[in-house]
Amino acid sequence: MVRGQLPPRPRDRSWPQGEAAGYFAVKAVRDLANGAVMLTLLALGKRRPLAWVMLLLAIVPFGDAVAVLAHGGGYAAALGIHAATGVVVLLTAGLLFATSAREEGHRPLVRTAV
Repeated sequence: MVRGQLPPRPRDRSWPQGEAAGYFAVKAVRDLANGAVMLTLLALGKRRPLAWVMLLLAIVPFGDAVAVLAHGGGYAAALGIHAATGVVVLLTAGLLFATSAREEGHRPLVRTAV
């Protein structure tokens, strides 16, 4: 089960209280929906559309990093967790573009001089 969808433990001080209590549930639903889209494309063998989706969804972890910093969070969490995840998603999208171009006969995104 996803931690964001479970009720907080009684002594868990890291869980948001009051108006912010629904934050983790919303984040969990967002992450599950994004994962479902990616897993569906992967299961169908649609590598190039998966690359485009991952390129677009890389916005999410970078946005999370900005939100952490804007709300007084630490640089270690913002950069070490969220921004690093964004970089990994971008690298994965790039690798998917590179491998799907060869497999599906697409032209490369960058022209090379001959």
